[in-house]
Amino acid sequence: MTTGRCSNLRFTCTVLAIGILHAGLAGPAAHASGEAPVLRASGGLSEVRRSIEDRARQLLAAARKGRSWVTPRGVTRWPILVNDELRGSLWENVELPSLGFGDHWQAGDSARIELTHEGRVVGMLWVRHD
Repeated sequence: MTTGRCSNLRFTCTVLAIGILHAGLAGPAAHASGEAPVLRASGGLSEVRRSIEDRARQLLAAARKGRSWVTPRGVTRWPILVNDELRGSLWENVELPSLGFGDHWQAGDSARIELTHEGRVVGMLWVRHD
């Protein structure tokens, strides 16, 4: 019976060690979105990232904040409207010109990009590949 316990313990430790080793090697490249890092060794932005940010800047320049509303859980949201079409949402009451961009990810025929303010993610913008 002791041999079986030791064998199980050895197997569990081996699996954990492999997982830790894998996480240590892949850790810096991992992103919340699950994509490869945007910044390359050369220090430049990828073409995809650049086009998403350019499109997001265009959308924010033409956007306005809609009327705030409260979710069933009591959380206030501010819609981001472009030509009266919902294109994003703010989770904090911040001005659109003060927003920066965080992580992004592909979602079907569009992309999602985080909107940041003073280092915090405060919203999301949906960028179509027009």
